Amino acid sequence: MRQRANWSGFILAESMVGLAIAVISVSLLATVIIPGRQFEQRQELRSDRADAWYLLQNGALKQVMIHDHSYRLGHENEVVEIATGKHYQVKE
Repeated sequence: MRQRANWSGFILAESMVGLAIAVISVSLLATVIIPGRQFEQRQELRSDRADAWYLLQNGALKQVMIHDHSYRLGHENEVVEIATGKHYQVKE
């Protein structure tokens, strides 16, 4: 009987360690993946705005649509998103 109690205690401890490893790995994954995706989205928007600025500067276009966002040329190094009216500076 005593030997059986030792094994059940070991199995319980082993399962608790496995659960702790799983929780740590999921939280680490969430900590790394979510900010990475947000950074990727910000960079994509910046790239889209730079592309729009280039097309508007070098083409005979009044507005351009890139990835469901319409842009028009603003003042120097600036594009304006038509839907929101926000002005964005673009680095050359």
